[in-house]
Amino acid sequence: MSQILIADDDPGIVRLLKLLVEREGFLVDVARDGREAIEKIQKGSYVLLLLDLQMPHFNGFDVVEFLGQQSKRPVVLVITALPASQLVKLDPHVVHAVIRKPFDVELLASIISSTTGMMHRGASVSDRRADRPGLSN
Repeated sequence: MSQILIADDDPGIVRLLKLLVEREGFLVDVARDGREAIEKIQKGSYVLLLLDLQMPHFNGFDVVEFLGQQSKRPVVLVITALPASQLVKLDPHVVHAVIRKPFDVELLASIISSTTGMMHRGASVSDRRADRPGLSN
């Protein structure tokens, strides 16, 4: 069964994201900070990463930079409250989409369902660029 990593230091957000992802039938792993996320990515095989940008130790930008150096990486959905001016630093080759906090739970569920649906059908992200939501402002 495919595994998804949630990297967020907010326990309430983690509980909500875990519920949404498990509803799609995926196994969930959790990292409480950027350092732990990088360690888990190095050891595991994740198809999707739900990534907060503001975390202790290494932040989400550090995780994105690390993933940019990897030949194999999960689909990355960034979930953040940071202003759009700070999001320009995100590598669009690594980040599939940005979801702004506070987010609409149904919209987030739809994005997760759509993204995981592509994975269930066996389509790679690069094969589905037309279906790919861009980085939002």
